Amino acid sequence: MSRRQNVPEVDAAAEFLEIISDFRDPRDAVREAISNAFDAGADTICVEARVEKFEGDDELVLEFEDDGAGMILGDGSESDIPSIKAFFDLGRSTWRVGERYIGKKGHGTKTYFNCRQIEVCTWREGKEIYALMDSPKRFLSEGQVPPYESEVTSAPKNRHGTKIVIRGYNRNVTRGFSHYELWDFILWFTKFGSVELEVGRVENKDKKLRLTGLGRAEPEVLEFGHLFPPENYNLKELKREDPASPSKYFVKKWSQSALPVRGFPHVKLDIVFYIEGDKAKAYNPMIKRRGRPPREPITREGMYSVEDRYGLWVCRDYVPIQRMNDWIAVGKQVWTKYHAFVNCQDFHLTANRGDVGNTPDDLLSAIGETVEEWFATQVQGDKVYKRYSEELEREKSYRLPRQEETELRKRKGFARRKKVFQTSNEALLVAKEIKLIEPRQEAGVFGLFCTLYALNPDLFNLHIVDYDTHKGYDALALVDLPTSLNGQQYRFVEFKRELEKEFDHSFDRLAAVVCWDCNLGDGDPVTDIKATTRTLKITKPGPSTEYTKHMLVSDIEPHNIEVYVLKDYLKERLDIEFRPRGVARQ
Repeated sequence: MSRRQNVPEVDAAAEFLEIISDFRDPRDAVREAISNAFDAGADTICVEARVEKFEGDDELVLEFEDDGAGMILGDGSESDIPSIKAFFDLGRSTWRVGERYIGKKGHGTKTYFNCRQIEVCTWREGKEIYALMDSPKRFLSEGQVPPYESEVTSAPKNRHGTKIVIRGYNRNVTRGFSHYELWDFILWFTKFGSVELEVGRVENKDKKLRLTGLGRAEPEVLEFGHLFPPENYNLKELKREDPASPSKYFVKKWSQSALPVRGFPHVKLDIVFYIEGDKAKAYNPMIKRRGRPPREPITREGMYSVEDRYGLWVCRDYVPIQRMNDWIAVGKQVWTKYHAFVNCQDFHLTANRGDVGNTPDDLLSAIGETVEEWFATQVQGDKVYKRYSEELEREKSYRLPRQEETELRKRKGFARRKKVFQTSNEALLVAKEIKLIEPRQEAGVFGLFCTLYALNPDLFNLHIVDYDTHKGYDALALVDLPTSLNGQQYRFVEFKRELEKEFDHSFDRLAAVVCWDCNLGDGDPVTDIKATTRTLKITKPGPSTEYTKHMLVSDIEPHNIEVYVLKDYLKERLDIEFRPRGVARQ
């Protein structure tokens, strides 16, 4: 029996189609065009998106032009592949492997195939190469590799560069190609928005990009490099501008170049780390600002929140790839202040440059540990950062009363506008059997209270006017306060499964806490979110009270906060005792 040698084959059309669909954002075509222009040594890059008519319908057209070296013809040998051929081929790149070049896999220009037509014109060494590919997407959908035509003519010897026109791109979907959406994409996710200037690499600092997105008649000239605000971290001076919240204007930069990775000393990291307050981000017009319309002529389409964009990004070729906030996880409200980047040329990217998931796990973990250690020593260990952290805590305590006052006014307005139902229909109110279930969580306490309050509103010394368990305090009530000239005032009510020593709201506008259980003893301290401490005073039933009273008392504040411990309160007031299912009362 003879053996035969077999060579695996590739379904080229299927692979082309897969590569096209693998790129997540249609604007990746812009990213790849800019990367190719940098690889070609261009000084000026032009990017234009426009809509033209084709057979009576609107057609999205992308045009890229640069003054780089242009594409080579080649001498026909296997070692000298024409770059115009590599442009259309899959998995072929003419760039030498090295740090300077971005394109290595030969996948980038395949994003262009998602269109009706590709036109390429390139100039070099007194020659012009013109190539045209018609209906690439249709050919691929039919299982065929699309052909292209090309011709070579003479050109001025001093002319060099490349021009690419893509017609009918991405089924003519224009979303993402407005001028400011492209502006934002280019300065965040392409080589032209590189952060390399921040670590002293200046070889590209004079490059220009002329951008014309949809909705703009004339090109806008962009300067090279990612946008950062100027440093401004003197808190004393910032307090003159905003005494209440100077941290909102705070900007501080930390950077590190060629940092060796722990356990991989040959692998180097460049780190750019900015802390920016919310007001300092005014340089970015694409951030959504609550209650404010977009700046003219920007529309809401394409805008994003700080949480959706800021944090710690990992990069290769100084182009952000994906966020890695968990490397320096310190809570959402802090990492949104970070505008940070870690570049490593040893990241292994997926074919679409969408993430660093192909990087060996041990190397990726070591990079994360190195960044975490650097952050702890160089950033958190800096006295400027320590003063900033202290200021954040001060502002948090300062803002809390104002936030509570705002919430109180808002909830009072809601309560006054709420519709209520009242009836004296006994048939509707009298139930044949009432079952109350012991709560396991805060939501269960809330449900139990609502049931009891609906059946007997006089059971608690509270007049509930509003419920809202979505955020903040759970309920709003009108209560009698001896310190109030008007007799009754609006105060908050909070529900808890169990009263603990740490309370996650403030005591300032709190009337009562309703909980199921309390394992604290008489005289135990309870501290609120503002670090204000009250003492739990427990008074057993006697001449002055028919039930065990739990009160949070203060030596300073005149009003006390009652704690309704339902487990005991219901037993003493209504002789209600909770037992396992099926166990009858004796």
